[in-house]
Amino acid sequence: MPGLIGAVGKSRAGLEDFLKQIEEARKYTIERLATEDFLLARVSSGASDILSPPCQPVWDGSGQYAILVDGYLTTEDHSPTLSSIADCELTFDVRRFVSASLHRCIPHSPTLNFSLLLAAYRDSPEKLVRAIRSGIFNLVIYDSAQRQLVFINDRFGVNPLYYHQGAEFTFAYNLHSLLQISRISPMPDGTGLAELLSIGYPLGQRSPVAGVRLMPPGAIMIYKLVEGALSIRSYDKPAYRRDERKGVEDCIDEVAERFECACRGLNFSTEKMCIMLSAGCDSRLALAAWPEKSNIFTLSYGDRHSPELRIAERLAQVADVEHHTLDLGADLFEDNYAEMFKEVGLLRYPQRLPAARRMAEVGAKLAVDGIGGDVALGGLFFDLDARRWTVASGLSRRPADLKPDEEADLVESIFKHLVSGNRLVKQRFLSDDMLARITKEEENIKSDIEQELAAVREQSGTVADLVSLMKLNNRTRRAVSLQGVLMRGYVEMVYPFLDYDFFDFCRRLPLRLIADHKLYMAVFRQRYKDYGAVAYGKSLIPINWPSWAHRLSRRPVKLVESLRRKAAAVVGSEAAMGPSIAWDNWDRWMRFSESFNRVLMQILSRADGVVDHRKAMETIESYRKREISFTGTSMFSLLAFLLWIRELEVGTKE
Repeated sequence: MPGLIGAVGKSRAGLEDFLKQIEEARKYTIERLATEDFLLARVSSGASDILSPPCQPVWDGSGQYAILVDGYLTTEDHSPTLSSIADCELTFDVRRFVSASLHRCIPHSPTLNFSLLLAAYRDSPEKLVRAIRSGIFNLVIYDSAQRQLVFINDRFGVNPLYYHQGAEFTFAYNLHSLLQISRISPMPDGTGLAELLSIGYPLGQRSPVAGVRLMPPGAIMIYKLVEGALSIRSYDKPAYRRDERKGVEDCIDEVAERFECACRGLNFSTEKMCIMLSAGCDSRLALAAWPEKSNIFTLSYGDRHSPELRIAERLAQVADVEHHTLDLGADLFEDNYAEMFKEVGLLRYPQRLPAARRMAEVGAKLAVDGIGGDVALGGLFFDLDARRWTVASGLSRRPADLKPDEEADLVESIFKHLVSGNRLVKQRFLSDDMLARITKEEENIKSDIEQELAAVREQSGTVADLVSLMKLNNRTRRAVSLQGVLMRGYVEMVYPFLDYDFFDFCRRLPLRLIADHKLYMAVFRQRYKDYGAVAYGKSLIPINWPSWAHRLSRRPVKLVESLRRKAAAVVGSEAAMGPSIAWDNWDRWMRFSESFNRVLMQILSRADGVVDHRKAMETIESYRKREISFTGTSMFSLLAFLLWIRELEVGTKE
């Protein structure tokens, strides 16, 4: 998988052996920066070189600083930033002109101005950050004058950078690579494992391995080579304040213009690109707004009978682009889970890996992902206690106005929402001893939630902003975007919804407009009418219909799904359900697939002392009879937890 990797001290030998193995596989290119103290490397593929030019590291003219960049970024070239003029009294036309003129996308240019970044760094790392207009990246600078390594990542921290500081300092783009090059005996992080099982991913900087941390988003991390000291600080990020005076009509054109601008900056017209297309909002908007469609194709995956796939195919016809479909067969999980666990340490969204292979087979070098659309524009927040945390009341308040008991209630509500989906799996599979140990970690999980809320508090104009920014910093980058990271072994990923300018603009929109997709659907009604006339996957009616119509239409859809499940239970066969409305129908093959059950039984059999095997077998039988139900993600969380338990040799002993 492409990324940055490095070691300071004697671990350099382990890293060199690791890099030689990669080179022998001939899948990736290795670019090194080495001194007597450390070895740093950039692992890249042919697709990676489109975004970040090869021939790195790049030194400045004085020979004092060297830089390695992974990912993509755009620079301001000394122009004023949009964030600095965001609150100015400008007309829409002026703002549109400024947005277009400032959008200089240069990472694919052979003349990428590394000298601009290094010149800015000479003053301070913060000045370098201010020179970056947007991007998804990790970079490291070797400062020979100060004898330090300086790491900077993008505002969202999409591509992971794990690190371990002990007698030596090591860092890598994934956990297993870090453990392979480090000279440490990995020990479990009890809270990290509990969060992996209970939520589906560790929160904040945690990992399942004690002492191994994840670099936080929007951070400057400095390692002093002489002292062996590590410091991390957050660089300045915008404080979002929503302008509640605006109405839908005031925002439609600017939303579309700014998003089209973000897409133009990521359009590499010389390369074949793929847009991952579903029947929802985010990928649909990316397809509608993409500036040049001659070099793109679309790909959808799911159950071959799903209406979602037919909707996606219809959207591709509207755009007049080539469309491909990937059927999620029963052997999908068995074929891919080992590689998924090795690369990202999680098993969620197993469809992403075969999708990336298909894209590469068709000729794509880059893939467009809709990550962040739900947070930026979709009005998606955590489903909190509806008695207090609603848009009309609690969510629209300022975080500073919350009383201590209300803050505690908010943490408790987030905690209950996060762990509710996986609670039944824990109770039905774990031994009593392991379940007790996981339960003891609940207060630590709540403490992590409090810390994550505190990390984004200054950016948040409302409680809804507070909660959704926490969601972006955790669920989005720790679960969803990691699957995009997994795909980087085959295609490089770009994220138009995470364009800084577009994201900042969306965070200033009135909360009442983005809640329940009001503004989103209005954009399709007025700006992208042909795409808006196509059905929405969750409600099966055209997406440009009013929000209340979508809410009503979901009720019969849910009723039909419920009746179909009952019919399947009576007949005793999944075939009785016929075509499923769900597009990623894990339930179909988790219950009846021999392939999935082989993996399940294999992992369970190696978890003595952690799994109660009698209880587990009864649970599996009840699941097949439809007496109980699990979500796909809760089962994937359990299996990833058990794989880490085995790898870290955790048993029932303290």
